[in-house]
Amino acid sequence: MTDTNTALKEEKNQDRLVPDPTKLRRKLERAFSIGKENWPTDTSVPHSPDGSANTPADTSEQSAQQEAKPEKDLERAEKALNAIEYSFQDGRTGKDNGDTHPTAAQASIKSPDTIALSKVAVIHIDGNGIGAIMRNLKAAVGCVPPEEFEDQLGCEPRESDALRRFVLTVSLRLDAVVADAFATAWYDVAQWARKDRCAEQINFTVVPVVPVILGGDDVTVITSGDYALPFATSFLLHFEEKTAADPLLKYLHAVSKICDKEGISDPAPMTAAAGVAIVRRNFPFHIAYELAEKLVSRAKGVGKNQDPPCSTLDFHVLFDTTVVEPDDQLGGYRKFTTRPFRLVKRTSDSETQTPMDVPFGDPSDASETPAPATWKDTCRRVARFKGFQHTEDEKDRVEPFPRTRATRIRKLLSDGKQEEVVKHWEAVKKEVSVDSDIARGGPESLFDLLELADLLPNSYLQQVTGLAQPKNSTPTTPTSEEAHS
Repeated sequence: MTDTNTALKEEKNQDRLVPDPTKLRRKLERAFSIGKENWPTDTSVPHSPDGSANTPADTSEQSAQQEAKPEKDLERAEKALNAIEYSFQDGRTGKDNGDTHPTAAQASIKSPDTIALSKVAVIHIDGNGIGAIMRNLKAAVGCVPPEEFEDQLGCEPRESDALRRFVLTVSLRLDAVVADAFATAWYDVAQWARKDRCAEQINFTVVPVVPVILGGDDVTVITSGDYALPFATSFLLHFEEKTAADPLLKYLHAVSKICDKEGISDPAPMTAAAGVAIVRRNFPFHIAYELAEKLVSRAKGVGKNQDPPCSTLDFHVLFDTTVVEPDDQLGGYRKFTTRPFRLVKRTSDSETQTPMDVPFGDPSDASETPAPATWKDTCRRVARFKGFQHTEDEKDRVEPFPRTRATRIRKLLSDGKQEEVVKHWEAVKKEVSVDSDIARGGPESLFDLLELADLLPNSYLQQVTGLAQPKNSTPTTPTSEEAHS
């Protein structure tokens, strides 16, 4: 995959791709702890810059050289060390560690209440309607114009060898599309991670994505928590783009919903659903994977019932590790979240849509569930929530939404205290200028925005929304007590 995808060649040549999460963590710890990429693997023996073992005399000379390091290099190394230590803390805030004033590097990594919860993500992605193709081969063949079928497979649809060629060709092309979409999304994450590390004055060392399964239309990936959603959305976009460009796959998006009397489909992209389970880095993988599968099922309930179908994305941050049943985790907040998100809007919200499936809770509550939002609109609200502005002009400057108040409103939503929610919402609108996109969503929108503000890197938000980052992008984070009050 890395050999055939030109975008990843540089990352591979620079040794920025790792095969498993353990090596990813070790590489990050070594590199960030000293602010360099070329730190030797075995740190138990002193090494010279060229990687050879030092003698006692060499060690003494090296110590003297280190003591004479310029003050600027030492400060940079200390900042890198603080950043990586903070990002690997298990939910400890500066106050917990006896440090009441965390450094700027610490504050820029992640808010204290979600640092451990969003460190690792398990992503599962599954294509829509792939099973229908294999279950209804005759209908699938009928979706492709005969002339296109003959051109791509070298035989007519009615020939005895047509089905075998069709199944083989579709399988091979789907494998190639999935692998290419993964590699391209991997490269996209590399670019965002590079920008974010440069902004933090830390050397870019490794792409925080590890593939687990790439087979057919099934994809499972482990990522750093803050690049999980960007990776998933990037994969879905590339998957749609590449299937829409394929001369054969572009006709197979609606095998179960034949478009006209002849059965031939109009060209359109194939779609998929992604589920992102964000957990503590030591959380059992199989439980996180099961949660990601449930999220995919919920996302499919939205995407497959849109007209036309669309790709969808769902996520969950596992705050309470004592409740690991997916149904219990996902059913508690469904009345005030716009998840699952639609990747793009292909129909007007005013048009009649097929009701979404309700895989969790009472199906009679479906009418109380907010309509799924589009991902780009959601990203725009998140950016404004964080203080992004339309231009870099100071006159356009907006203050980030108060995190402490947002956290309190989210807690009241979870507790079902609607009167208190309205009271705090009206109060905050009087105190600060609430962005119109956020105001239209009401206080319920804060439930998603508060989590997404910590999960979406600034470089990604800037590219998706086109908005300018706030000049002071260090987030205002609530204390541990405020986050759980």
